[in-house]
Amino acid sequence: MGELGTFVLVQQLLADRELDLPVWACGGAGPHTAAAVVAGGGAGVVLDTQLALLTEAEAGLPAGTSVLLTGLDGSETTVENGRRVVRRRGAPDGAPAPEIGQDGFLAARFHERWGTVHAAVRGVRDAVLDALKSAGPALGPTARAAVRSGPNCRSSRGR
Repeated sequence: MGELGTFVLVQQLLADRELDLPVWACGGAGPHTAAAVVAGGGAGVVLDTQLALLTEAEAGLPAGTSVLLTGLDGSETTVENGRRVVRRRGAPDGAPAPEIGQDGFLAARFHERWGTVHAAVRGVRDAVLDALKSAGPALGPTARAAVRSGPNCRSSRGR
């Protein structure tokens, strides 16, 4: 965790001419960010927290996590003692603060839009492909869509 967001870090890594490795963005990627990462030369994105409320993943969540993620809008996280946590407005002092990244709000958006891991991965991939198609030949032949699910996804597919 640092001051810079995922997309800015990806751009910095891709600008490093000595780095000869694929760069995957992990954290906070929705369909538009995924398209920008790939269009900018990144290998793809890793979907993780975004998938937490989807059908295949939700059953394995700790108690209360679904309720917490459902109500987030992206403004509730703060850094406390070097950890990014959810601190809701009006929460009593000393109340437990669950550790969730700024991208926690994407879980509800992915659930509303796609409902399943399969549909979400396909939807993000399609957004990337549509963006690349719209950009035309300026991106060159190496740009392609790549989406992976992260280590916290409890999907039966790919695990």
